[in-house]
Amino acid sequence: MNNNDLHKIIKILEVVLMMSLLTFLFGCAGKKPTPIDTTDLGEMPPAFVKEMPDVPGKLTGIKYEYSAGSMVYHSEFAIDLIEDEIVSCEYWGRSNSDMVTKEHAPIKDTQWQDVEKAVMDLWGVWEEIPDKILNAEPDTDMDFYVLDGGGYNRWWLTWETDEGTKTIQYYYPSDRRITTLIDILQNIADGGNRKITWYEQPTLTAATYINDKTDCSFQCTWWDGENSGYRLIVRFNEGSEKVDIYDHADESIWEAARPAFEWLDPEQYPDGSYSDPVCLNLQYSDQSYKTIKLDKKTVNIIEPYLRKLTLKYLNDKQE
Repeated sequence: MNNNDLHKIIKILEVVLMMSLLTFLFGCAGKKPTPIDTTDLGEMPPAFVKEMPDVPGKLTGIKYEYSAGSMVYHSEFAIDLIEDEIVSCEYWGRSNSDMVTKEHAPIKDTQWQDVEKAVMDLWGVWEEIPDKILNAEPDTDMDFYVLDGGGYNRWWLTWETDEGTKTIQYYYPSDRRITTLIDILQNIADGGNRKITWYEQPTLTAATYINDKTDCSFQCTWWDGENSGYRLIVRFNEGSEKVDIYDHADESIWEAARPAFEWLDPEQYPDGSYSDPVCLNLQYSDQSYKTIKLDKKTVNIIEPYLRKLTLKYLNDKQE
């Protein structure tokens, strides 16, 4: 074997070694966290699924009006839209301070399809304004006057129903997916090219449980710092021993803790705060959160599970 052949063999071995190393490294990077076995922790109630109201009929129109409360440049917008045209709209022009108005301008089928999708993505979040509020008499005892006009964010959806056409006014949805619908309507109105972001339905991503009565706290929240991951902070007494954890963990700890919280319907509990003796803070993927007070029955379901989960987590770490 001459030197050239030996050199070629060494080069081949180097390539093989490098490929093996890359395969190992990428395999480790893509490896999913080992799930925590929760079979011995006790069964939790099934995850809460919000009951969806029936859709009134076929969506045939949408009307939106927005004002910040005073005539501020680029802050006012209104549109009345049906399936095939802009009935009317007004908005501030981009290049000057004049209000632009349009009437009976045709729209594309694809534009209306986007409107329908954005509206239905929010179905279950739209809340109809009751007639008693819409028809309430104005308060004549007010001792001050509004000079610039109050801000408003008004929504109407028109439906074709078995009983005929019906227009319903709704509260402004508390969900960031409404920004998708607003961007679509603004693009239709002014012919803009705004990037449309289609957000997913918010999901539960973190929770903090505090019970001052039993001196127990459990926090599993996302840490987006230098070492991103879940931050697990737990404190409680187990017999004569004190459990005290401050760890950075992978998502397997949240996947194991999630069943303790996802069965709750937050709307069925009173609003709470961290000053309450027993509270739970739920955080969602859209950066929203909800803090609620917990009753004894709920505590007796949640807390034993969290205690057992923590002890199992510590035991798995030691193995």
